[in-house]
Amino acid sequence: MRLSVIIPAYNEEKRLARTLQSVSEYLSRGSYDYEIIIVNDGSTDGTAELARRLAKSFPHMRLIDNSINHGKGFAVRAGMLAAAGDYRLFMDADGSTPIEEVEKFWPFFARGCPVTIGSRRVPGAFIRTEQPWNRLFLGWVLRQIVRVIVGTRIVDSQNGFKMFESRAAEEIFSRQTVSGWAFDIEILAIAHALGFSVAEIPIVWTDDSESKVDFRGMIAMFKEVVVISRNAEKGNLRRFSRFAMVGTVGYLISAILLFILPRMIGIEALSWALATEAAIINNFMFHNIWTFRDLRVRGQKSCFIKFLQFNLTSAGALVIQTVLGTVAVATFGPEYRQLILPVIVVSAVAPYNWFMYKRYIWRMG
Repeated sequence: MRLSVIIPAYNEEKRLARTLQSVSEYLSRGSYDYEIIIVNDGSTDGTAELARRLAKSFPHMRLIDNSINHGKGFAVRAGMLAAAGDYRLFMDADGSTPIEEVEKFWPFFARGCPVTIGSRRVPGAFIRTEQPWNRLFLGWVLRQIVRVIVGTRIVDSQNGFKMFESRAAEEIFSRQTVSGWAFDIEILAIAHALGFSVAEIPIVWTDDSESKVDFRGMIAMFKEVVVISRNAEKGNLRRFSRFAMVGTVGYLISAILLFILPRMIGIEALSWALATEAAIINNFMFHNIWTFRDLRVRGQKSCFIKFLQFNLTSAGALVIQTVLGTVAVATFGPEYRQLILPVIVVSAVAPYNWFMYKRYIWRMG
């Protein structure tokens, strides 16, 4: 199946039928298989009954019915993980962005971009009916807070028209923890952390005067943003602590070999090079299965290719440690070799490796 469209719905009895009719009619004219998934989020009106009735009329439509209201984020996550499409789009029940806008996304997927999001705030977007000034102001404030606390560069994180390649959807939404309105921010932060590129695409959008996001909703979103930020900080701290522990083991391997090799081969530079390479092999193995296990490289071929890349990016560490170590031993004497090594590792090699591993091996943005 090519496309799954997920529509979260909470008390949408008045607006849902129009949107479902529009989506179904448009997709039925296309050439690819599709499904429409309505996720009822504990509605107290007739939303669930309406969705069941419509699902009987449209064979490509199905309902996920939650009896308890958990929040929009919870509903979207449920739909995304239950979907069968190679590409998965979620859109708002009010149809503020028409389904036709999905056609703008396909070229970006063709270029290899796994996450595409509709935006009202990038050049080329067309807003048929703008939000009132108070909601515009609250939205602007939220965007500034998000940029400062979470660090995402996305201009419009809250537009409810986002599409994901299936693998990206499963990896991102399986890690989602926020169930409320701020879930958009979290999934974009997760996408960034996992190294998925995100394309922000101008869309057509119409404000709905019955939108459920008000000042109290903004306060709730702010609280969730703080939680997202804390979770990210905990994750980074945990990852860095593992990085340090693996690096310490690598250091011990280097130290032991630097005690043995100069006595065996008698060539200072070669001893430093071999000791450094042994630490590199150790670091790749344990960083892949532990430090960066959420970004783990799998499969023998992929691991071999990534190990070659790892050695290439680690060439800087090899050069740094070999050159500085050789020069320092020549300057201060071989009796200081075991004191020189930790100084070089902490001051030069570790910062270099932390940057290169995140940037080029287990990509985190």
